[in-house]
Amino acid sequence: MKNRIKEIRKGSGETQSEFGNRVGVATATVSSWELGTRTPPKSVQRTICTECHINEEWLEYGTGEKKAKPDALLLASITNEELIAEAARRIYNTLPPELQQKALAFCERLAEEEAAAREEATTDEATHA
Repeated sequence: MKNRIKEIRKGSGETQSEFGNRVGVATATVSSWELGTRTPPKSVQRTICTECHINEEWLEYGTGEKKAKPDALLLASITNEELIAEAARRIYNTLPPELQQKALAFCERLAEEEAAAREEATTDEATHA
């Protein structure tokens, strides 16, 4: 992993300090990863992958494609409603028009099903109260 982290950092043209700031660690920590004396925890590995558009499998094991697929990166970064909306928009915008229509129809069905399930739950609560 040490060589892959160094490859990612150098590929982005960043110093160890800049890369550390980007992924939320100290310069000395990046240095220890690149020397192989320490390995980043899984949470930081995910941050590296998300920030640098890297496939987690490639970072951890050196297998698979180096670059992550955009939808995998977006899904990995989803932590709140705003990020979910942003991820959905980015994925939607990469689709050809015919798939955009299918995606919209799917989302409409999903929203209808969710509304029906909520209504049913509300009705059940009122019945049992």
